[in-house]
Amino acid sequence: MPRELSRRQDQATPLTASPNAQTPRFGSFAEDMRYPGLEKEGNLHPYIQTLTVADLESCVALENAAFPEHERCSREKFIYRLTTCPEIALGLFSTSDVNGLAASSPTYPSARPPDSENPSQKGVLIGHVIATQSSASRVTDASMEFPQDWQSNCSSTDTRGHQEGGRSIVVHSVAIVPNFHGRGFGKMMLKSYVQRMEASGIGDRIILLAHDELIKFYENSGFRDQGQSEVKFGGGGWNDMASKFHWHKIKLLDYSDRSISSHTNSHSSNHPFGAQLPPFGRQNF
Repeated sequence: MPRELSRRQDQATPLTASPNAQTPRFGSFAEDMRYPGLEKEGNLHPYIQTLTVADLESCVALENAAFPEHERCSREKFIYRLTTCPEIALGLFSTSDVNGLAASSPTYPSARPPDSENPSQKGVLIGHVIATQSSASRVTDASMEFPQDWQSNCSSTDTRGHQEGGRSIVVHSVAIVPNFHGRGFGKMMLKSYVQRMEASGIGDRIILLAHDELIKFYENSGFRDQGQSEVKFGGGGWNDMASKFHWHKIKLLDYSDRSISSHTNSHSSNHPFGAQLPPFGRQNF
C-alpha cells in the first residue's frame, strides 16, 4: 500500500555531496546524481525529498512564482493532494542560510526549519512534482478535480481526484523556481521522479498533459506522445503523454548531454547543466 511504501522509502536522497549528506536507501542510482560545479554557484546542495502538507506554503509560493494565475494549482488542491497522497509528491530542495543562493527563492521565507546540527541552514524548496493516482490510462477532467467534501466523505466510487490503488500516476504540476531556470533542474527532477515511481512499484505508468511546445522535453525524459487529449481544462488543446515503466530502461542522469529539448528558447547559455528549459507553464492543473 502507498502509506506503507512511504514509511519504507528513503525520505531524503542527496544529489550533491554536502556536510549533511545521508546514505541513500531508496535505489542505488541516487549515489550517481551529482552536480559538478554547483559549489561555485552559491553553494547550492540540491536533494530530493518527499513532500508533506507541512510544505504547503512553500508549494504555493513556488506555484505563484512559476505560473500565471489562471494556470496555478489552488491552495485547496495543494491541501488535498499533500494530505491524501504525499508519498507521490516530490520536492527538490537545497540547504541554504540567509546568504546562500537559495535564499533568493520566493520559497525561502517558508523553508523547512534548520536541524539542530546546522541551525543556520534551512531546507529551501526550489522545485516540485505534484501528483495523484487514477484508474484511467489517460488524464481525465475528473482526475484533475477533487471532492469538495473529501475530509468528511470518503467515497470509493467518486472518480474525482486521487484514487487510492490506481495504477496511473497523474502528474499535475512540474515547477522550478524561476531563479533557477536554465540549470537542468527540471529534467533532473522529472527523471528522478520517474525512477522513484518505477522502483516503488506503486503504479504502471505516469501520465500528464502537455502542449505542443513541451512534447520534445517530455519525450527526452522517457514519455511518449499519445495524441490529442479529450480534456477541456484551460480551453483544451492538450496532448496526452505517458511513461509506461516497461517501455524504457531508465538511465542514470548524464549532464554531459546538453541537448535537453529542441524547443529551448533564445536565452540558452553555456551553463554546464545544459540549455535553457522551456517554461513549464500550462503543465499544471
